[in-house]
Amino acid sequence: MSRLTFALLLLLVTSLQGARSIEWTGDLQSIDLRADGMTPLDESFIFELGTFVGIIPDETNLVEWESAWRSLGTATYSEGQMRFSNTSILSDNDAPFLTTNRAYIWGRNGLAPGSEWILIGRENWKWPAANGGGAAPLPIRWLVASSLVDESDAIFGSLSKSTPDGGDLQVAMQTAVADFDLTYAVWAEVEFAESAADNSPHADPDRDGRTNILEYAQGTDPLNGDESHAPFVFLRAGFAIEVTQMPERSVRWVLKESGTLRNFTPVPEENYNLQTTPDKVTFSLNGSRGITNFFIVEAELPE
Repeated sequence: MSRLTFALLLLLVTSLQGARSIEWTGDLQSIDLRADGMTPLDESFIFELGTFVGIIPDETNLVEWESAWRSLGTATYSEGQMRFSNTSILSDNDAPFLTTNRAYIWGRNGLAPGSEWILIGRENWKWPAANGGGAAPLPIRWLVASSLVDESDAIFGSLSKSTPDGGDLQVAMQTAVADFDLTYAVWAEVEFAESAADNSPHADPDRDGRTNILEYAQGTDPLNGDESHAPFVFLRAGFAIEVTQMPERSVRWVLKESGTLRNFTPVPEENYNLQTTPDKVTFSLNGSRGITNFFIVEAELPE
């Protein structure tokens, strides 16, 4: 054996010391469905292995999951194999991956209200002790498969067992719709968790002309300037102004006007018709508004 080969082997063994492999995967023969009970999962869904800090996840605190979640690894769902699969390396047992803490697999296609989620967590899924030295131990395998899970292992969404003609049990994962209201206070806590910037509703820490409350209403990043959603509109009388919004955001929309881009004042409600859908607000102006006007749409906290 050459010195180079020996050195590489030594480096490999050394790198494996103080680490534990965790294989986490779905069943190859599973039937995994979306919340409607008919549509198969697709590659828009990701599955993460991780744990929660400060909460015990259940249906009553869905809005807190994102800020409390700590991920160790991510896998994209494979439509061809009809499963997720990955191997994650646990290098130490520093918080939050303590040996007393519970591990979960969280599958989802988004984080906003209306996304579809499934959370799986067996009682015996606790973080293993990272190897303290010597030869690397065999990987731990957490398999979401027929004989190893129960319906109760689905904290959100569902797992069911069926017996096809062959007599072999199969697991079917089914997501559920994450139905919750994301209040401004919770949104601000999540978005500014790692920033000391001003998170008050009318502040504009990224200086893109959009207040925090407007960023909340439209689902944009309050710390990363984006002028493509600028709230100013220039138009002639009789036009309609459309503003996108995220579903389930508690805001009050206000239309203001100015002839000089200064001293904007609210447009009287009798001068427009307001139409609202889950993802859009439309102000349809009526009557004479002068030759030209500048308008701005502002979001306010509900009274």
